[in-house]
Amino acid sequence: MKKVISFFLAAVICILSGCSSTVIKNNEKIMVCTSFSAMQDFTKQIAGDCAEVVNLMPPGTEPHEWEPSAGDILMLEKAGVFIYSGHGMEHWVDKVKESLSNKNLIIVEAAEGISGGGDPHVWLDPINAKKQMKTISDALCAADSENSEYYMHNYNVCAQKLDELDTEYKNADLSGKNIIVGHEAYGYLCKRYGLTQTAAEGLTGESDPSPAKMAELASFARQNGIRYVFAENKENTKTLDTLAREIGGDVLILDPFETSEKDYFTVMEENLSALKKSLGD
Repeated sequence: MKKVISFFLAAVICILSGCSSTVIKNNEKIMVCTSFSAMQDFTKQIAGDCAEVVNLMPPGTEPHEWEPSAGDILMLEKAGVFIYSGHGMEHWVDKVKESLSNKNLIIVEAAEGISGGGDPHVWLDPINAKKQMKTISDALCAADSENSEYYMHNYNVCAQKLDELDTEYKNADLSGKNIIVGHEAYGYLCKRYGLTQTAAEGLTGESDPSPAKMAELASFARQNGIRYVFAENKENTKTLDTLAREIGGDVLILDPFETSEKDYFTVMEENLSALKKSLGD
């Protein structure tokens, strides 16, 4: 059962922390809290050595189901910046923001201003990722102006790499192709490069597909000459292994970059290689 962050809990934490509004720095570095691994990676790419980046969500945790603990709230009470993605990715964030007494905390919705239709996975489009990194860079500059040139330099390096990544995807000629995925997380990626995803599970990946859905996917694969299906990680392939056997194909990994320990550029290069393999490149 999902935990509910209540005002009572906030009050208890407030007492424990002394309701301090002072931004705490670790070894003179500003403390920045992030909501899950994608935001942690983006922030580290910009912050480099000038900020202490603390990710709230433990490694390997399912981000669509995770809830912050009392200790996580206490961490936010002592932070200088809190960065989350938004668009519904962190369902808990509004309650947490309401409960905080840290008036100096800069709260950043990295996906603010990015249009979407209910899909929270905005970062899988490199152009959106660039916008998110710019928002993060601006926030770090505002929170720690002494190091603003450093943050802006790191952002510019990342922006160039993101433009190059975008060009790589465009040059792969993915437009008009169909893919079958386990988790309906790739809408922004598909829209940017002209792919069409057909998913076994919804946006949160919390439910198993029915036998009827599996039969539908197998029929779709045969009609469209699809031999590969995409799982989001190596530990979550059981259902798709069955589908792959049914169509005489195989399972590849398409990482939604929700819990990965790799950096964004590595994951997106690996995703591109998997897409090209699936499409016969």
